[in-house]
Amino acid sequence: MTEPTRKDWYAEVTNKKTFIIYCVRWEKFEYLTINMSLLNSHAKQLKDQVELPGVEFKYNEVPVIK
Repeated sequence: MTEPTRKDWYAEVTNKKTFIIYCVRWEKFEYLTINMSLLNSHAKQLKDQVELPGVEFKYNEVPVIK
């Protein structure tokens, strides 16, 4: 006698570019996550030396306590 089974469904992105184009075309932005950690890392390293469309690299001046 075989044990009962169930189907455990999951998604796998097989072509990132195609999926991103779909999301942009149909405004399905809820499927996309922007990597803010990476963008903040770029901001700290490159400051305003690089431009990315739709992104502004900014800074706050903070007091230095000695």
